[in-house]
Amino acid sequence: MNKVMLVGRFVRDPETQQTTSGIKYTRFTIAVDRQFGENQTDFIPVVAWRNQADFVDSYLKKGALVSVEGRFTSSTYQNQENQNVTRYEVTADRVEGLESKAQTEARTGNETVQNSAMATQEMKFAKEQEADRKEVESQQDVPWDLDL
Repeated sequence: MNKVMLVGRFVRDPETQQTTSGIKYTRFTIAVDRQFGENQTDFIPVVAWRNQADFVDSYLKKGALVSVEGRFTSSTYQNQENQNVTRYEVTADRVEGLESKAQTEARTGNETVQNSAMATQEMKFAKEQEADRKEVESQQDVPWDLDL
Protein backbone atom coordinates (compact mmCIF):
# COMPACT_ATOMS: atom_id res chain seq x y z
CA MET A 1 0.00 0.00 0.00
CA ASN A 2 1.32 3.46 -0.95
CA LYS A 3 -0.32 6.09 1.29
CA VAL A 4 1.18 9.40 2.46
CA MET A 5 -0.33 11.76 5.02
CA LEU A 6 1.42 15.04 5.81
CA VAL A 7 0.74 18.22 7.76
CA GLY A 8 2.93 21.22 7.07
CA ARG A 9 3.20 24.76 5.78
CA PHE A 10 3.66 26.04 2.23
CA VAL A 11 7.28 27.09 1.71
CA ARG A 12 6.35 29.43 -1.17
CA ASP A 13 3.35 30.17 -3.36
CA PRO A 14 2.27 27.25 -5.58
CA GLU A 15 3.30 27.15 -9.24
CA THR A 16 0.38 26.27 -11.50
CA GLN A 17 0.72 25.10 -15.10
CA GLN A 18 -1.06 23.01 -17.74
CA THR A 19 0.03 19.98 -19.68
CA THR A 20 0.09 20.17 -23.47
CA SER A 21 -3.31 18.46 -23.41
CA GLY A 22 -4.73 21.19 -21.13
CA ILE A 23 -4.77 19.39 -17.78
CA LYS A 24 -4.09 21.79 -14.91
CA TYR A 25 -1.55 20.91 -12.22
CA THR A 26 0.25 22.77 -9.47
CA ARG A 27 3.51 22.06 -7.70
CA PHE A 28 4.36 23.21 -4.21
CA THR A 29 6.62 22.33 -1.33
CA ILE A 30 5.55 21.95 2.27
CA ALA A 31 7.76 22.10 5.34
CA VAL A 32 6.97 19.22 7.69
CA ASP A 33 8.47 19.07 11.19
CA ARG A 34 9.71 15.71 12.42
CA GLN A 35 8.18 14.58 15.69
CA PHE A 36 10.92 12.20 16.79
CA GLY A 37 14.57 12.74 17.65
CA GLU A 38 16.20 16.05 16.84
CA ASN A 39 14.07 18.98 15.76
CA GLN A 40 14.32 18.81 11.99
CA THR A 41 12.19 19.88 9.09
CA ASP A 42 11.67 17.99 5.86
CA PHE A 43 10.77 19.86 2.68
CA ILE A 44 8.39 17.68 0.70
CA PRO A 45 7.61 18.37 -2.98
CA VAL A 46 3.93 17.86 -3.85
CA VAL A 47 1.97 17.91 -7.10
CA ALA A 48 -1.81 18.27 -7.28
CA TRP A 49 -3.89 17.73 -10.42
CA ARG A 50 -7.17 19.04 -11.84
CA ASN A 51 -9.69 20.08 -9.12
CA GLN A 52 -7.12 19.84 -6.34
CA ALA A 53 -4.82 22.08 -8.40
CA ASP A 54 -7.67 24.60 -8.79
CA PHE A 55 -8.28 24.60 -5.03
CA VAL A 56 -4.59 25.02 -4.16
CA ASP A 57 -4.11 27.76 -6.75
CA SER A 58 -7.18 29.67 -5.57
CA TYR A 59 -6.92 29.44 -1.79
CA LEU A 60 -3.45 28.48 -0.57
CA LYS A 61 -0.35 30.64 -0.47
CA LYS A 62 3.05 30.76 1.22
CA GLY A 63 2.79 29.99 4.94
CA ALA A 64 -0.59 28.21 4.71
CA LEU A 65 -1.02 25.26 7.09
CA VAL A 66 -2.31 22.24 5.14
CA SER A 67 -2.86 18.53 5.29
CA VAL A 68 -1.98 16.47 2.23
CA GLU A 69 -3.14 12.93 1.55
CA GLY A 70 -1.71 11.16 -1.44
CA ARG A 71 0.83 8.68 -2.66
CA PHE A 72 4.58 8.68 -3.10
CA THR A 73 5.51 8.76 -6.79
CA SER A 74 8.63 8.87 -8.91
CA SER A 75 9.18 9.79 -12.53
CA THR A 76 12.20 9.74 -14.79
CA TYR A 77 13.05 12.11 -17.63
CA GLN A 78 16.09 13.17 -19.66
CA ASN A 79 17.49 16.62 -18.99
CA GLN A 80 19.18 18.91 -21.54
CA GLU A 81 22.48 17.06 -21.08
CA ASN A 82 20.74 13.74 -21.98
CA GLN A 83 21.13 12.48 -18.41
CA ASN A 84 18.35 10.51 -16.76
CA VAL A 85 16.88 12.40 -13.82
CA THR A 86 14.52 10.84 -11.30
CA ARG A 87 12.01 13.06 -9.51
CA TYR A 88 10.39 11.98 -6.24
CA GLU A 89 7.27 13.74 -4.96
CA VAL A 90 3.92 13.22 -3.33
CA THR A 91 0.99 13.16 -5.73
CA ALA A 92 -1.86 14.68 -3.77
CA ASP A 93 -5.27 13.03 -3.80
CA ARG A 94 -6.59 15.52 -1.26
CA VAL A 95 -5.31 18.88 0.00
CA GLU A 96 -7.04 20.69 2.85
CA GLY A 97 -6.36 24.05 4.40
CA LEU A 98 -6.14 23.78 8.19
CA GLU A 99 -6.51 27.48 9.00
CA SER A 100 -9.67 29.52 9.13
CA LYS A 101 -9.89 32.64 7.01
CA ALA A 102 -9.46 34.71 10.18
CA GLN A 103 -6.30 32.80 11.12
CA THR A 104 -4.87 33.27 7.64
CA GLU A 105 -5.65 36.98 7.68
CA ALA A 106 -4.18 37.32 11.15
CA ARG A 107 -1.01 35.49 10.05
CA THR A 108 -0.57 37.48 6.86
CA GLY A 109 -1.78 40.68 8.52
CA ASN A 110 0.67 40.20 11.38
CA GLU A 111 3.51 39.99 8.86
CA THR A 112 2.36 43.27 7.34
CA VAL A 113 1.91 44.84 10.77
CA GLN A 114 5.32 43.59 11.89
CA ASN A 115 6.97 44.94 8.74
CA SER A 116 5.18 48.25 9.19
CA ALA A 117 6.16 48.40 12.87
CA MET A 118 9.79 47.68 12.01
CA ALA A 119 9.78 50.44 9.40
CA THR A 120 8.26 52.84 11.94
CA GLN A 121 10.90 51.91 14.53
CA GLU A 122 13.67 52.39 11.98
CA MET A 123 12.33 55.83 11.06
CA LYS A 124 12.04 56.78 14.75
CA PHE A 125 15.59 55.57 15.39
CA ALA A 126 16.89 57.56 12.40
CA LYS A 127 15.13 60.71 13.68
CA GLU A 128 16.60 60.18 17.17
CA GLN A 129 20.07 59.75 15.69
CA GLU A 130 19.63 62.94 13.67
CA ALA A 131 18.48 64.83 16.81
CA ASP A 132 21.45 63.45 18.78
CA ARG A 133 23.84 64.49 15.99
CA LYS A 134 22.38 68.02 15.95
CA GLU A 135 22.64 68.25 19.74
CA VAL A 136 26.29 67.20 19.66
CA GLU A 137 26.99 69.75 16.91
CA SER A 138 25.32 72.52 18.94
CA GLN A 139 27.27 71.51 22.05
CA GLN A 140 30.51 71.95 20.14
CA ASP A 141 29.80 75.70 20.04
CA VAL A 142 29.46 75.94 23.84
CA PRO A 143 32.66 76.77 25.74
CA TRP A 144 32.58 73.91 28.28
CA ASP A 145 35.56 75.19 30.19
CA LEU A 146 33.59 78.08 31.71
CA ASP A 147 33.68 78.34 35.47
CA LEU A 148 30.17 78.89 36.74
